[in-house]
Amino acid sequence: MMSEEGVDSEEMSSSVLFKDSPDWKDVQPIYPSADEDAAVRIQTSDVFIDAFAYFRAVFKQQEMSPRVLALIEICIQLNAGNYTLWQYRRQVLKALNADLRKEMQFLDTIIEETPKNYQVWHHRRCIAELLGDSARDSELSFTEYILKDEPKNYHAWQHRQWIVRRFNAPMEPELSFSLRLIMEDPRNNSAFNYRYYILQINDKLEENLPVETNLARQIIERMPHNESVWNYLSGILVNGLTCDADVAAFVEDLYERTEADKRSVFLVAFLAEILIENIQNKLDPEKQRVRAKELYDELIKLDPVRVNYWNHQKLVVDKVFNASAVQTN
Repeated sequence: MMSEEGVDSEEMSSSVLFKDSPDWKDVQPIYPSADEDAAVRIQTSDVFIDAFAYFRAVFKQQEMSPRVLALIEICIQLNAGNYTLWQYRRQVLKALNADLRKEMQFLDTIIEETPKNYQVWHHRRCIAELLGDSARDSELSFTEYILKDEPKNYHAWQHRQWIVRRFNAPMEPELSFSLRLIMEDPRNNSAFNYRYYILQINDKLEENLPVETNLARQIIERMPHNESVWNYLSGILVNGLTCDADVAAFVEDLYERTEADKRSVFLVAFLAEILIENIQNKLDPEKQRVRAKELYDELIKLDPVRVNYWNHQKLVVDKVFNASAVQTN
């Protein structure tokens, strides 16, 4: 890896100490004090101690120069999670009016090496902000590349959400992107969450509801034990689980045509929630109450690990029923 001065920083970090370099003779390094070492004793290499001693020195003097960028690059190789390194690097980049496209190339390498490093993703966002609208397409492409290897990388998804929101990316390509990932892995909760996010920020949840419920139903038919799609279906029904009669009918029908011992926990729980809403809407509340509690008894058998939760839900049914009765009176 080449630094801004053309120095091979990998070779330098492994074989050359700054204290031995004539280019750094004018800098007085600042090593950890005895008190610091006593407080938190961490085993580090000579290369690490040397590099960070010189970083402390230039940071104290607020030196802004190409050699500082090279030093910071080596320090990042040694500890990419150090927030101060990234914060100071941004200051130096701005002071030198550095080529931010090259900085993005540097970040490509660091993220590939440490894809779940919060600090580097934050730095990337800051650089994208400085680049402005021209960063949008390349950042979407980069996050897509990262997500190919790690489809549930939280930082990549968060960065993509920010890019879409900050630079007003069009909705349809992002819906297509999320759909492709969902089709590749229907259990990818991150892709469902992203699809919901795109619809939400474009105020299209209600308008696209028939399309989205149809998508969810198709996946549920094939994978009724897939929690991700049930969560998505519940989320897009923003006006309640009973707001779409077709969904309620689909769930009821799926329940009836599935053998009792093969029913999905998520199917039974979803149906029970529909019945609770029916109680709230005063649709034959006594009948709904009895059946809802029967469903929770069924869930205790299907999912005994959460017996306490299902028993709690039975109490919720009674509470909702009593509240509905009081309102009626």
